[in-house]
Amino acid sequence: MARGWTDIHSPKIYHQSVVKDTITDVEITPGYFLALNVANLIALCGLLLGSSPVIIGVMLISSLMGPVLSFGFAFVTSDETIWRQAIRKILLSVALSILLAGLATLISPVRELTAEIHARTR
Repeated sequence: MARGWTDIHSPKIYHQSVVKDTITDVEITPGYFLALNVANLIALCGLLLGSSPVIIGVMLISSLMGPVLSFGFAFVTSDETIWRQAIRKILLSVALSILLAGLATLISPVRELTAEIHARTR
């Protein structure tokens, strides 16, 4: 039987490797939260200073996409263990991000609404 173009040129996907990588991605690590909080504080600075490019740029470095993709993988494959870990990591990430942004806003000297804050809360 002749092999098609995709058989020759596309890499093989190993199911066990994908599952292993996904399980690793939903583990809660200090490095993940460091990257998430740095992105969070950069986005907050963009909001407080009224800079759209900074806010858009932070979306590129935010690490929250990993747990969201893991949740999608768990949903599609019906893997309850990964699903629970992904939900836990997402909830913890969102709660910590809101808490950190709130504390940073309280200590910030900026007290007026910028155009960026107004545009995103309308």
